[in-house]
Amino acid sequence: MKSGGLVLAFAVALALFAAPVLAEPVSISVTPNEIKSDVDVNNVYSVTITNNQGSPDTFKLNLDGPYIWWGPTFALPVSLLSGESKTFGMSFFPTGDRFGRFPYTLSIASVSNPSVSDSAGFYLDVEPVRINDITLARSGGTLKADIVADSLKRRDISFALSLRTAGGDVVASSSFASQIEGAQSVSGSIDLPANLLAGSYTFFVEATTEGATIKKTQPFVLDPMHNVVKTRAEVDTALYKEVTITLTNQGNVVEDNYKVAETTGADQLVGFVTAPNDCTTGASGSTCSYVINGLVPGASAQIVYHIEFWPTLMQYIGASVAVIAILGFTFIRRTSPKIRKTSTALGDGRHSVVLEVRNPFVHHLNNVVVRDFVHPIASVVHEEIESLKPVVRKTEAGTELIWKLGDVKPKETRLLKYGVQSVFRGGGISAPKAYMRFMNPKGRSFRIFSNAL
Repeated sequence: MKSGGLVLAFAVALALFAAPVLAEPVSISVTPNEIKSDVDVNNVYSVTITNNQGSPDTFKLNLDGPYIWWGPTFALPVSLLSGESKTFGMSFFPTGDRFGRFPYTLSIASVSNPSVSDSAGFYLDVEPVRINDITLARSGGTLKADIVADSLKRRDISFALSLRTAGGDVVASSSFASQIEGAQSVSGSIDLPANLLAGSYTFFVEATTEGATIKKTQPFVLDPMHNVVKTRAEVDTALYKEVTITLTNQGNVVEDNYKVAETTGADQLVGFVTAPNDCTTGASGSTCSYVINGLVPGASAQIVYHIEFWPTLMQYIGASVAVIAILGFTFIRRTSPKIRKTSTALGDGRHSVVLEVRNPFVHHLNNVVVRDFVHPIASVVHEEIESLKPVVRKTEAGTELIWKLGDVKPKETRLLKYGVQSVFRGGGISAPKAYMRFMNPKGRSFRIFSNAL
């Protein structure tokens, strides 16, 4: 029991003896490590120094950093007993328009042995305004930013907002001004470009006052949106209907392999201005598909084809030509000068022959001459010649009758009658065609024939 107690007592004594040996001979700490402040504001750090040596000592403090006159001057040394600690306040009072995050070092060293030393670093952040937080919210084509800004004094702050690509290019920006005192929330917004591509961006806020600019960023992700708007326009011409399909990318993603299908009737003939990628034909008609690639946001692509009218038009033209031909033929028949030959049997081989000369249209017939012939087996009965007397010429071939009618007026009809005595006492007679020769008002000569008997 006695030996165990001795061991324990030795261990405790050893620990107490080794503690100052393991620790730094002197230590110094400054809290907090950083103070955020403003000009003309007093800031107090807490400084703790400890003498870890086994004997008393005297130490000198030294402050190093920019604008050290903002802080205290340590002209007098500090005496510490062995193992003694002291804590005191250290004030900084920044002045002027000097803004930034300034590093300082407070060091301690033994007056008698300068190698016994230690140091502690700390910061004084002097800014006229701070941006504590940014909250982004998109509504349609507007990006709204709620900004929590902080200024220890009342200041007029100019805010510049911008949205930038990963490469730093500014795609949208805006600015506004606000008066800030203390922690305060302000709002601003920027209008997003209509054709802004989906992807990752960085939102910048720059707050400027009294010549100082504070910057803060916030990531922003624009989600993809597919929106291709299709419009159709039709224009009729005499030969075809032109159909134009316009595809406009109103989304924020480049559209590739975008497919459009157009169906036309089985009875329609289609002419392609824009070549399709594929066409299929069925009982109800044809369906042609088109593939659009590289349609960037804001851009448009067109598909154009014709529905041809000319096959149907040719049918209409053919039918019209046929109708016109029929009407023209009918008109010509009804308006052309005519000569008709008829006979009436009087009995006992005698016949009465009538030549009907008609001019049904509006033109004059000039120098009209009518010629008729009688077979040798028959003779002309002169006593039965009525109206205008013809010139009668009898030859071995038969008898020729010539009437010189002169001019025949429009819509005028002339009847020429004569009698024929056949050698055959019964039956009808056979007679060749009579003909009429005349001239039109332009001096052109015509000849037309009657029917034969």
